[in-house]
Amino acid sequence: MLTLVVIGLLIALLYRLQIRSNASSAYESSRLLIDQIRSVVDSNEDSVRSLTASLREDYVTRSRAVSYIIDRTPAIENQITELAWLTNLVSVDEIHLFDSDGKLYSGTKPQYYGENLKTSKIFGVFAKMLSEKNFTMCETITNEVSGKSSMMYAICWNESHKRLVMIGITPMRLMNEMSMSQIDKIIREIPAYEGTEIMVADNESNEILGATS
Repeated sequence: MLTLVVIGLLIALLYRLQIRSNASSAYESSRLLIDQIRSVVDSNEDSVRSLTASLREDYVTRSRAVSYIIDRTPAIENQITELAWLTNLVSVDEIHLFDSDGKLYSGTKPQYYGENLKTSKIFGVFAKMLSEKNFTMCETITNEVSGKSSMMYAICWNESHKRLVMIGITPMRLMNEMSMSQIDKIIREIPAYEGTEIMVADNESNEILGATS
């Protein structure tokens, strides 16, 4: 009888040890998985930030190139066909020219003529350029009035500070990168054990950003 009791106690002890071992193993696996998810998400966010910064510099350079060309060939300043040709030359989608008071007076999109940086709902974010003659700016992705595409705009003063030159580009590279780095897509591509569910939420808003199911 005593032997049976001892065996029973040993079985119970082994069972508890197994449960504890399984729990410890599950905890360690979960911790490693969480670290992996955090690393992948952070890496993708860093990639998007780096690409955005690179594109901003590139677009400002293109706006300066357009400004330089117009300064050297002023005859094209008010010619839409020539400005459209210039967009192809420097690989941009739009060109807008503003006078020193902020009024849009020429460019490849006549529907925008008359817009003013001081009051425009489209370009108003660039109003500070009117008082900062040594500034350049590049605005983050924003919707056009048409709502059909997203644009990134860069703007600079010309050499004489009599004209502001803005270029607009559809940043497909950035949008593709951002699409690839959407947390929901990232989570779905991370391998996990069968029966494991992964969920990522914003720690401030508690909004669920991605989940495996």
